[in-house]
Amino acid sequence: MEPPFKKHVIKTLIDESIGTHVRTKFVTIGTLQKRIRKRGPFKLPGIKSDHHYFCHVLAGILDSIPELPDFSADKKIAVMSDYGGEHGNALYATYSFLFVALDKNGPFQSHMQKLRRKHRISNPYSEFKYKDLKYGPRSRALPEYLELIDNLIHGAIVTVAIDKKVGSVFGMTIHEAHAFVEQQLRDGGFGNWPGSVGEKVLRVLHILSAFTAALTYEQQRLLWYSDTDQINEDAKDRSFADTQKLFGSVGAMYMTGVAPVTQDRRTLLG
Repeated sequence: MEPPFKKHVIKTLIDESIGTHVRTKFVTIGTLQKRIRKRGPFKLPGIKSDHHYFCHVLAGILDSIPELPDFSADKKIAVMSDYGGEHGNALYATYSFLFVALDKNGPFQSHMQKLRRKHRISNPYSEFKYKDLKYGPRSRALPEYLELIDNLIHGAIVTVAIDKKVGSVFGMTIHEAHAFVEQQLRDGGFGNWPGSVGEKVLRVLHILSAFTAALTYEQQRLLWYSDTDQINEDAKDRSFADTQKLFGSVGAMYMTGVAPVTQDRRTLLG
């Protein structure tokens, strides 16, 4: 598929979006540094020596991250997920999560409504998708859209890429690992999952849980928005409720005091 913009065009648009606002932005951040960012290392005390190797890999990743957003003053955190690399020629499987302080989303939404009215992209309503950026009004709105995200979104994008040569992160061979995953999910009362889909849902939930543990605090409400996907669809021998229950089980290995709520994807960011 031909990309809608060349890399240098995207770079130019990004530069345009922040070029005249860098100084103001840094002054603002400097005065509120303690409440906007928190410094690592980020430990996962819930991970025990007998936990699976993949848990310790994620713990090592978090231990190496220098800083993350500080959500200590927020009551609700939203996380939106997207997954890639499932086409045949992909070298990596990717798992991306956008964590956002939902309490602070009001100014962004208000400015986005004005931006949409200005460029006449409210009706019909659609997201800013990379593959659709050739559409004239949306491409003209892109620099301002990037500026709003850069200045008004309190959050972080996390992407974990796993080499496709790694057949499974839960065993030495795909055959053995997937047979084990199928049995464990079935015996745990989480429904019947084909090995490959069980592998994916466990990868997603372990990564999501690890970063949620590092980013959130007790008594915060977590809302997870996910695309409709094999991992959350209703199938013959499992349902979305099984995914929710499994999230609670995996999440308990990493975090305490967070009330997770899973939902189908809704548009929060423009």
